[in-house]
Amino acid sequence: MKNNIALGIDIGGSFVKVALVDSAGEAIETDVFSTPQSPPDVAVSIIADDVVEFLEDCEFDTAELRGIGVGFPGAIRGKSGIVESSPNLKKWRGIELSTLFAEAFGCPVSVDNDANAAALGEFMWGKCKGSDPLVIITLGTGVGGGIVIGGKIFRGSWGGGAEIGHHSIDMNGRVCTCGNRGCIEAYAGDKGVVAQAWELLKQDKGSLLWEAMGGDYGSLDGEMVGDAAKDGDATALKVAGEVARAVGVATANIINILNPECIIFSGGMTEWGEEILLKNIRREAKSRALKAHFNSCAIELSDSGQLCGVIGAAAMAFAD
Repeated sequence: MKNNIALGIDIGGSFVKVALVDSAGEAIETDVFSTPQSPPDVAVSIIADDVVEFLEDCEFDTAELRGIGVGFPGAIRGKSGIVESSPNLKKWRGIELSTLFAEAFGCPVSVDNDANAAALGEFMWGKCKGSDPLVIITLGTGVGGGIVIGGKIFRGSWGGGAEIGHHSIDMNGRVCTCGNRGCIEAYAGDKGVVAQAWELLKQDKGSLLWEAMGGDYGSLDGEMVGDAAKDGDATALKVAGEVARAVGVATANIINILNPECIIFSGGMTEWGEEILLKNIRREAKSRALKAHFNSCAIELSDSGQLCGVIGAAAMAFAD
């Protein structure tokens, strides 16, 4: 039945993903388009128009949906749906996202931090379904985090909890987009990965990454680094190792503090795979976490891949 279908919208710094998701957590229709670089109110209108076109192509309208959920890459203040901050979409601060989307679609819309939504989706339907506490770490344009405790999303005092990407692992480390030093995002977010790659490329003129860029030096990104690492490129493998090490340190901290049952990784960087990314994260975390805590925590990649966030956004509609 159509009213057992929810719409998920996952807004990222670069792309917007949309999906129709059924009550089993399966994405039955999906689409992706570029995040508008317009002022936020105009951008919301553009996104809404694109989503309506997507629904029409799928022969749905909003009245037939179980609900609509929106995941956003930033801190959302409580149930108001107001953006408190967003390191990768700074101009969106203060925007009442839930109100704007509700007006655009003509129905209530649930809005939350994208990683919070992803954590809920994993808790409801994922590889570690029902694990509690459950932590998700999203690795993409930025680094996000979401926590489920007692079957509910942990939001902190006003909604800004679980900003895992902005906890520092080196007080004198790399400068992050948030202005702090040593944040996980400064190492494992796409900009951090690219910065580390360029530092090494200056000494490695034979790296496969030069060929991958094809003379367009501004095109270097985390996906290229991952692909080159899979092909055995020494520079790419070194960058991937440093990224995994940084994430492993963060993982150990989370394990020691929260004693979670499961930590899940999602986002574009998980396409690097188990051999290059996950095994090295586990190894670093094991060397730093308390033994009993580490041994009781599953550390996995999401089965949903790059759809994890949008499936999680739809999960909010089923949870409401």
